[in-house]
Amino acid sequence: MSRFDMGQRIVKDARSQNFWLRFLGFIALVATVFNLPFGSMAMAASAPRLIVNAQAFGFQYAYGPTMIREGGVTHAFFCSMGAGGEDWDHVRSVYSYDMVHWSAPLTVLTSSRNERANCDPSIVKFNAGDGEYFYLYYSGNVKDVQTVNYVSRSRSLAGPFFKLTDRGTWEANPSDPHVVVWPFRPTPDSAAAYGAGQPSLVSINNALYQWYTDTTSPSKLNEIFLRTSNDAKTWSNAIRTGVQNSFSVDVKYDPVQKKFVMFSIEKGHRVDSVLAIRTSSDGVNWSTPRVVCGVGCLPGWSNNVGVSGDSRGFLSGTNVLVGYGAPYGLNPTYNNDCKVSAAPLCWGYWNLYGTMVDLQSVASGSFDVVAVAREKTGSGRTEWHQLTESSSYRNFTLQTATALGPSDGTWDFKVADLNRDGHADLVGIKRATTGSNRVEVHALSGASTFQNFASQIATPILAGVAKGTQFEFVDWNRDGVLDLAMILQEGTGSGKVEVHILSGASNFQTYLFHVATALHTGADKFQIRFADWDGDQKSDLVAISQTQTATGKLEVHILSGASSFSQFVVQTATALSQSAADQGDFQVADWNRDGTPDLVFLKTKNVSSGRAEIHVLSGQNQGRGNFDSFLLQQVTGLGADDKNLDFMVMPRL
Repeated sequence: MSRFDMGQRIVKDARSQNFWLRFLGFIALVATVFNLPFGSMAMAASAPRLIVNAQAFGFQYAYGPTMIREGGVTHAFFCSMGAGGEDWDHVRSVYSYDMVHWSAPLTVLTSSRNERANCDPSIVKFNAGDGEYFYLYYSGNVKDVQTVNYVSRSRSLAGPFFKLTDRGTWEANPSDPHVVVWPFRPTPDSAAAYGAGQPSLVSINNALYQWYTDTTSPSKLNEIFLRTSNDAKTWSNAIRTGVQNSFSVDVKYDPVQKKFVMFSIEKGHRVDSVLAIRTSSDGVNWSTPRVVCGVGCLPGWSNNVGVSGDSRGFLSGTNVLVGYGAPYGLNPTYNNDCKVSAAPLCWGYWNLYGTMVDLQSVASGSFDVVAVAREKTGSGRTEWHQLTESSSYRNFTLQTATALGPSDGTWDFKVADLNRDGHADLVGIKRATTGSNRVEVHALSGASTFQNFASQIATPILAGVAKGTQFEFVDWNRDGVLDLAMILQEGTGSGKVEVHILSGASNFQTYLFHVATALHTGADKFQIRFADWDGDQKSDLVAISQTQTATGKLEVHILSGASSFSQFVVQTATALSQSAADQGDFQVADWNRDGTPDLVFLKTKNVSSGRAEIHVLSGQNQGRGNFDSFLLQQVTGLGADDKNLDFMVMPRL
């Protein structure tokens, strides 16, 4: 049960008005003093999207989500208004195939008289020795004890869910639901204490990990504790994690780097809410918080975070959906006096929203190198070869023939989660000699290890585009769907390099954007990439020179997306000689996760070792120039063959 649930109950009880005011004051005080020096970075994030409109479905609030991906479907369980009286809160759920369009809510749990609330759910699949179940943990309230945690389970995410009883049975809404986590110190209803609740569960190595909030320890601070279990019913003694003043957290596991990742909305219930992460190898000792989605990225007054993961609570794929409660209409003008009686309605009048974020921005790992072999392969098909960062790019984590036959020079390949299922897809853009006589987009599903096509789309662009035309995927309008950008460098009516962007939401059938940039066509040629250089949540255009420069160095020119690519924010010579332009491919990625995109050079020509090399130039060098020093220079396990291999980098968890 959340702070709001307790507040609503107390507001209804005239004898407790003073506590309610003290409790709100306590929240505001903690939010004010928690102005710690977070580390920070920019991240790729979609605009907030509505998951549940509480008003439309007849309940006042929807918040506190837990999100699980199973069988290609994302399910969100959340806290919402109960029937009234002693039945304060219910758990409801919705589902989505694309994390954009959601079903109508289904009631999952209703509170018994002894619970008074079913709220703050967390769900995980686990086998306690009697088969696999979905275990749904949730918070309730015991008179003169305050918030406690309970558990229910079901064979299916659709339910029904049966609650654990004090008798050791699993029953539908029993009169004796069993408490699995008690507060450190039970307190009377009139005391200024929340109790212990807001569980977050992960299943790993045949054990369950449960993090939760407790406000009743001797420190009298809000703290995050950890307990573990092997049977989902009995739990170890509480372990203090050292995380304080983060009222609601959600923990996932990074299986590649073998670290837990704790998500929290710091300064929650304030106009300047931010999303932060911590990491831990043991679930107890956590790093200092790092802001990954700053002020303005989430709506003001965001609260109670929940992050999508797989059925065990593992991070997966290339994107995650971050869910949270926020006021109706996402009004950013609320001040820090927002209370129950505020107008327009704010405190407790929440819809459930979500923001899709690039996992590169929040995960603890690095990048793998992917080489797509187009023709002359052993299998006679287009092949995927993936080198791992953990092996210093010497060993392969995946080598496979795809469903696509040999692909010639009319194909451009990209790695992108085009179908938004959390897996990186291999996307081929066929520029010429197509059956439709149009430029075509063919996406091989990463979930099928590139054995099935997720989509095959003919765009409105006539096949046989001009020489030098490039294609890139970019979420231009921040709707969480990748759009297709076509960059024209020759024969434009404007005499400038032009950018034309097709909407991903329309399956690349309609245009979102046309613009002539500040770059001239003609003698100057560029490799074009997109990245949010200045952290304004708008994609900027990164142009890497391919022709002779006055400095004799490879140059990078970055045009601001906010100016529609009419203004330069960076023009600089790099540490690479100009000859590098003909010796390989370039990518842009925040390699060291410092919030500034770095330049990745995949060298495939004139290499003394006979092997492809990776060189990463830092985008930011402590106030000095950009791209003038190396973060990494590494010989890989791939043979150098610039004619047959397309090189890319992809983020790992």
